[in-house]
Amino acid sequence: MAPRLSKRVLAETFKTECERFFRFELSSNSEKEQLEIDGDRYTLGSRPGVQLMQEAGNKWEIDKYEDIIAGYGADNVSFERHEGINERLGVKEFKTINNLIDILNQDTPPNAIIEASFATPQSVSDKLVEANTRFGIEPSKAIPDIIWIQEYDTGAPLIQTDNDPPPQYELHIIDVKMAAQASLKHFTEVTFYALALDAFIRENNLSDKYRVSARGLIWPGSHDVNEFRNLTRRFEAEGNANPTLAALNDTLIPVPFEVYEVHVRRFLDEKMIPLLETPPIDVGWHVSSKCQLCQYLRYCKDMAENDDHLSKIPWLNKTQADLLRSSGINTCSDLSTNISNNSDTWKHAKVVNHQLKAEELALNARVSAIIDNEPKIVTERTTQLMPNWVDMSVFLTVHFDPGSGITFALGAKRVYFKPPRNQGDSPIVDEHVFITERVEQLNPDTERNRLIEFIDLVSSWYFEANTDNEEIRNQRRAAGERDSQFGKMRVHAFFWSQLESKQFIRMIERHMDHPDVIERIELLIRLFPPDSVLPDQESFKSQPGTIVKQVVRQLVGLPIYHDYTLIETANTFFPNQNEDGENFKYFQSFGFSTPLNDQIPFERAYELWKDDVFLKHSQQNGGLRYTRDEIYEGIKRAVKTHLRALQNVVMKLREHCGDQLKLKKAPFSAANPRQMNVPQTSRNLVTFNKLNAITREIENMHATSLPIEEKEARFISIRGLIENTEDFEIQIQELRDEDDSLVGETIYAFEFSDDSRDCKMKEGDFLCCISNENSESSIHEYWYAGLGLTFQEALQRLNDNGINYPERKVRMKISQIFSITILKLNTNAETPFVIIQVPEFNRQMFNFGLEQGILDLNQPLVIDPVFKDFESADIESAFRLIGGRAPRRTRRR
Repeated sequence: MAPRLSKRVLAETFKTECERFFRFELSSNSEKEQLEIDGDRYTLGSRPGVQLMQEAGNKWEIDKYEDIIAGYGADNVSFERHEGINERLGVKEFKTINNLIDILNQDTPPNAIIEASFATPQSVSDKLVEANTRFGIEPSKAIPDIIWIQEYDTGAPLIQTDNDPPPQYELHIIDVKMAAQASLKHFTEVTFYALALDAFIRENNLSDKYRVSARGLIWPGSHDVNEFRNLTRRFEAEGNANPTLAALNDTLIPVPFEVYEVHVRRFLDEKMIPLLETPPIDVGWHVSSKCQLCQYLRYCKDMAENDDHLSKIPWLNKTQADLLRSSGINTCSDLSTNISNNSDTWKHAKVVNHQLKAEELALNARVSAIIDNEPKIVTERTTQLMPNWVDMSVFLTVHFDPGSGITFALGAKRVYFKPPRNQGDSPIVDEHVFITERVEQLNPDTERNRLIEFIDLVSSWYFEANTDNEEIRNQRRAAGERDSQFGKMRVHAFFWSQLESKQFIRMIERHMDHPDVIERIELLIRLFPPDSVLPDQESFKSQPGTIVKQVVRQLVGLPIYHDYTLIETANTFFPNQNEDGENFKYFQSFGFSTPLNDQIPFERAYELWKDDVFLKHSQQNGGLRYTRDEIYEGIKRAVKTHLRALQNVVMKLREHCGDQLKLKKAPFSAANPRQMNVPQTSRNLVTFNKLNAITREIENMHATSLPIEEKEARFISIRGLIENTEDFEIQIQELRDEDDSLVGETIYAFEFSDDSRDCKMKEGDFLCCISNENSESSIHEYWYAGLGLTFQEALQRLNDNGINYPERKVRMKISQIFSITILKLNTNAETPFVIIQVPEFNRQMFNFGLEQGILDLNQPLVIDPVFKDFESADIESAFRLIGGRAPRRTRRR
């Protein structure tokens, strides 16, 4: 059978960005035999039970077909059904319609055609003819889920409109997907079908009557199978003249055709033939997390290991790997040698790709870990994403079906060192698993029941910490002591991946308005706000949770290929050992994990929901199938393993990278935030502005905490040395002559490195600070913390030096003490230089910092940008004056 170019092949190629996949799929039988790739295909045997999700997707498509038939009426929709009922789906399936031309030639066409089939014309691209002639490649038939027919003009752009008369009707491709969110793969499929249908209409001389809309559409999945019909009824009740049209416009997701058309045409016209001319084994490839569902994954992983392929290095993308190979760096060993020696080849690669330069430290750690088979710490880096200690650690894991979006397993674990605590005391440890056992017609009611149990449990943990903090505060007040943050409980949540965090927030948003949920979810919404809810600025600023994988990526290199999964990370990141010195291993049974993926396979959920188990205890012939109860227990064990592995990784990060974890946590409080006495709209605007300021402040903290090499590579900072040469004295004097206000001011000049020429700072910037390149203190720390002083000791030292500041002003950060203004910045000089001024208002503390040794002007220096919020207080004050209670004024003394 000749290889076929189908929408699936094209879409998967775009999804994985893998040319090898495309070439393997279109290989001849002899090529497949030679490479031994045909027997290594992704089959149902390697993922037993995956057909259950496919069946759910088919059932969803059928339900949507029935929706459109019910909306327009059976007489206004062209479709054919099979006679018999599909026993597994419980419904009649739809047949493919093969007489599309006859239907379109009717005087009045239907509103929609379901599963119409037509031959993909080779005129879609001239290269399809060449592919057929030279390589025997045939385009597969195109079978769009729905061709939606509307009278011209809906306002949607049409494909190829130059010099064409207006048509009578527009044809819109609708692709029905069970997935709640459309993806690049879906957009590619719809774009290809739109191009094919347009060519088909033209070849059959129907372009005077019909034109294909460039705005293809995705019908996304929903948790409520009746959602579309309910929407139609709502529009009908509102008196809408065409409720079905209104419901479709409200439901369908448009495809950005103008974006994807360019990529699809370029691939067909420019890339396809050169790929077919290249032997399959020589086509470019790169193993990454995108490959996790590819049928050729095992083949490529084995080759990557045997060839020491650059794709073994996690987060090194294909473009970067191709650049390295073009420079002669072909293997992981080559890369390690070139980085270690800072070779000319590596220097050239860094010049061409600034991301390689920015990631040099981490990249070196990752490749070294692979070569030496041991973890490597990126000691030069710090992170503001995770605290080095909290009293209560809350570990969370979420596993869900990507098709329906329904969560089928939740896990929560806390480790709490409850006060009063003595050294050596054991923590309180709680661990719970919640499993969605039954789901009827993808209805998330059962998921909501598990979510309620989860909310009650996790909220009780937070409220317990709040109660303990209130008790400490009341005890101090009763004893006449000054209340402080010292000794109070700090709480922090941990997810492994961003995927789990997003799903958790989506689940909250889905159910937060339900009567059984709304009263109990207020606290979690404040801590983990959905997109539709403005976050509480205080909770947002404290960063209530950490994505642990991001921390590992920043600080650690591990002997793991392609991507860091949780179980592999826990097993390689300084694993625990037993009495015999053997490493403890976290383990997931076959069927409860997949390569390059942290999620429990979704087919286990479908086996529970449908009570139809495919997984066997032994995959050999005759192996006994799991029972439903065993699937349930297997999911439960897998969730617990995730929680324990996550806890172990967090513990090891604290143990081996504790000094690099810089996030500061305030004691936890469940108290409701104070609300402004202004209208809700004004309150939202003020909150939004404050959140924007907090986001920029956090971004600034992350950026300025990077190693200096990374800050330069990301154009954040300037590094250099103070110069007191005669030439600079002349330049400084010229500035004083031009501006009388600079006479008597403290001004310095220093030359900086070529790598800092492209820094984003500019002349006139005054939100900057200067620090030593090798300083162990963060510019965001209080000045006295770097000297090892307490607040009271700092206050006394200031007094001893004749500086009498009120207590509130003593708490200055290093960035405030050493703030500077850029007077002149010359990046085009042979040796670039910058001239800076110490502001008059800050001169006393600047000189004090120099005397205390916090800053040494004779050592290499760095200028960093600093964020300061100048807007929020003024905006809040303005809104209070306009629409609410005026701000309280401070009485003058």
